[in-house]
Amino acid sequence: MERLYLLNNLVYFDTAAGMLSSSLCFTQKIPLSKPASHCLRLLIAQQGKICDYPFISHQIWGERGKWTNHNTIHQHIYQLRTRLSKVGINKEAIITIPRMGFQLCPQVVVEPVKTEDSPHSSETIKSKRTLWERLPNLRHTLYVLIILNLMMTFVLTVRFFL
Repeated sequence: MERLYLLNNLVYFDTAAGMLSSSLCFTQKIPLSKPASHCLRLLIAQQGKICDYPFISHQIWGERGKWTNHNTIHQHIYQLRTRLSKVGINKEAIITIPRMGFQLCPQVVVEPVKTEDSPHSSETIKSKRTLWERLPNLRHTLYVLIILNLMMTFVLTVRFFL
């Protein structure tokens, strides 16, 4: 499973951090609880399919999920819908299937974002090196130009005073 998703070309979802944001830089973060984040990951992974209560319970809480009631899942889905609406995704993006479970609306466009585009990726950090670091020849050329400039300034100053 990817780490970063773009929902409806509006919202980025970082699965590892459990954060939503309207920008790839995650400058304005909207945190999700761990269960709500897991719910969204499940809905994305199973898009177009119904995630029933036992499946959600087992995926999020494991063996302890046997004792999780449906109301707990509803609370986390409610939190998820509320947070999604804060960043521009309609609450109807998550469909409730009565007495069965939930489904991510098939019209919600989910696109995985390559990991190197992630703001947390080491490749991105490496690619954001300064121009100075990436072009050692430029540095050498700049030093030569500075030295030549100083030499010309010195020569012109000496000629002016002679």
